[in-house]
Amino acid sequence: MSFPIHLVRHGQSQWNLERRVQGQSMHVPLTPLGEQQAKDAALLLADSGARVVYTSDLRRAVQTAEHIAVRLAAALILDPDLRERSLGEYEGQRCDDAFAAAGTAWEEPGWRPPGGESLHDVRIRVQRFLGRLRRDADGSPVVVVTHGETAGIVLALLRGTALGQLPPAALATLANGEVMTVPSEPGTGAWRPAYSEDPYPFFAEPDVATPLSQGVLEGVPVWLVTRYDDVRRLLADTSVSSDPLLAGPATRAVPWVQQADNPHPLVRSMVRVDPPEHTRLRKLVTKAFAPRRVEALRPRVEQIVGHLLDTMAPRGHADLIGDFALPLPFTIISELLGVPRDSRDEFAYWSNIFVGVDEDDFAHRPQALRYLTGFLETLIEHKLTRRAAATEDGDVLDVLIAARNKGDQLSARELLSIAFLLLAAGYETTASLIGNGMLALLYHPAQLAALRADPGMIEAAVEEFLRYDSPVKIAPALRFTTAEVRVAGTVIPPGETLLLFLSAANRDPGRFRCPDMLDVGRDAGGHMAFGHGVHYCLGAPLARIQGQAAFTALITRLDGLALGPGGPAWRYSFQLHSMKSLPVTFTAAR
Repeated sequence: MSFPIHLVRHGQSQWNLERRVQGQSMHVPLTPLGEQQAKDAALLLADSGARVVYTSDLRRAVQTAEHIAVRLAAALILDPDLRERSLGEYEGQRCDDAFAAAGTAWEEPGWRPPGGESLHDVRIRVQRFLGRLRRDADGSPVVVVTHGETAGIVLALLRGTALGQLPPAALATLANGEVMTVPSEPGTGAWRPAYSEDPYPFFAEPDVATPLSQGVLEGVPVWLVTRYDDVRRLLADTSVSSDPLLAGPATRAVPWVQQADNPHPLVRSMVRVDPPEHTRLRKLVTKAFAPRRVEALRPRVEQIVGHLLDTMAPRGHADLIGDFALPLPFTIISELLGVPRDSRDEFAYWSNIFVGVDEDDFAHRPQALRYLTGFLETLIEHKLTRRAAATEDGDVLDVLIAARNKGDQLSARELLSIAFLLLAAGYETTASLIGNGMLALLYHPAQLAALRADPGMIEAAVEEFLRYDSPVKIAPALRFTTAEVRVAGTVIPPGETLLLFLSAANRDPGRFRCPDMLDVGRDAGGHMAFGHGVHYCLGAPLARIQGQAAFTALITRLDGLALGPGGPAWRYSFQLHSMKSLPVTFTAAR
C-alpha cells in the first residue's frame, strides 16, 4: 500500500557535518529545531490528514515532534529504529572526536567506530522501521521526524536511491524544518536500485525476514524462502523444478517467462532442465571440469593475474572491476572456449553487452545475442569438422566434442548452450567474487590487515567472501513446485514459483554465528554461494582458483589499498550482486 510520508529533519547536523569534513573538533552541541521553525512545519502539515507522528527518543527530536503532534492532534510514537547513529568510541577517544579521528573514513557506508554503527547498520534499522510502517499502514499519511544521517537514509530509502552518496549530499536536500512529502514506496520499485546496491536491509524487513513470505518479482507472484535449511532442502527436492515449462499459469502469463518456449540454446540450457535430461548433460560435461583439468589451470590463472597487475600497479589507481576483475575471467573463458586471439577484442565487446556490464547494455542485448550466437556457432562448426582431432587434452569445446557416455554425445545445439552457459555463469560471477570481496576488505581494514599478515588465510577468506556477499543473490533460474512442498509450516501447492535466496541463507544466524560480520578466519564451509543439489555450480573449483590467485596478488603487490573517488557503482539486478565499477587507489609494494 502506498501512502504519503511527510519527512521533517530537525537540528543543525549538516553544519556539524561540514565542520567534521574540515577536520575541526565537534564540541558545538547539536541544537534542536527552533520553536518557531517547528511551529511553521506543523502549520504546513495542518491539512495533511496525518494522525500519527513518528520520532526517535532523542530529546531534541521529541521536542520538535511534540509541536507537530499537538497541532495535528496526532498520536506521538517514539521508535528506537529512528535514533541517531551511535558513534561508540574511536580508539579510546571521546565520542565527539570519533569522526575527526577517522579523517574522511566516516563517509564510507561500511565504516564503523569500535562500539558504534556504520551507515549500513543505520540503514538496516531504518529499513526495519519502514517495513513496519508499510505492514501496519491503513493508507493514511504519516509524519516522520528525525535528524542528520538518519533523515538522509530515510530519504534515500523512500526515493530508492543509493546509500553510497550519503553523507552529506543527501542531507543537503532536506533543510532544517523543511517538510518533504514522498511516497511510501520508491517510484522505481521496491527492489531497484537499493536492493541491487545492498540486498541485506531488504532481507531485514519484517515481512521478508520471516522464513517464508510472498511477493512479486518483475510481475511474477513468488514465495520468498530465506532460511538456510529450507533453501538447501528445496534445492535438492525433486518436487521443485528448474524447468520454466513446468511453471504455473500465473507465472507463465508473464511475458518474460514465456520466453521459456524459445528454442534458443541459451533459454533451454542445462540449468533450466531437470533429470533425467539434466543428468545426461551433466555426465557429458563433467569431464571438461574434472578436478585435474581445473587445477592444471592455476599457473595460467596466476600468470594472467600478474600481467593485469603489471599494467595496473604503476598508475596508483584503477577501476578494480574494469581493469582487473572482469578481464581475468574473460581471458580464462576465451581460452577455455578456444576463441582466437585476433577475435577476442570484438568477442569481449559483445560479451560485456550480453552480461550487462552497464545498464545501457540491455537495449543492445538482442544484437549481442545474435553476434555471440553466430560467433560461437562458427567456432563449434569449425571444431566439429575437426572432430577426429578433438581430444581430452584440448580446450573445453574439444573435450566436450570428444566426450561420450555409452555412445551418447553432445549435439551442436547442446555445445552452443554450454558455451553460452560458461560465458553467462562464469564471467560476471567470478568478477563479482573479486569485487565484492575486495570491497568488504576495504570496509573492514582490520580483516585486510589480518590477510596481509598471513596470506595463508586466503583460501578460507575466499570462502568467507562467498558467504558474506554472494555474487548470486537468488538461486539461478526460478524454481517451480510440481507437487506440494512444506516450508515453515506452510503447504505450498503445485504450480507455484519459489525464490530461493542464497544471500539470505548465507546470513542465517541459525547456520552461521554473527552472520553479518566479516571474519576471514571463519570456517564458512557449507555456504550456498554455488548452490546445492544436482545444479551445484560446475565451475566452482575454477572460480575458487581465480579468487585465490586474485586476492593473493592484490594484497601482496598493492599497498595502501583504499576506495577511490565516487565509491562503488552497482548494477541493477534482482539475481546478481555485482558492481559496474570499483575505483581504488594504492601504491605498488616494494
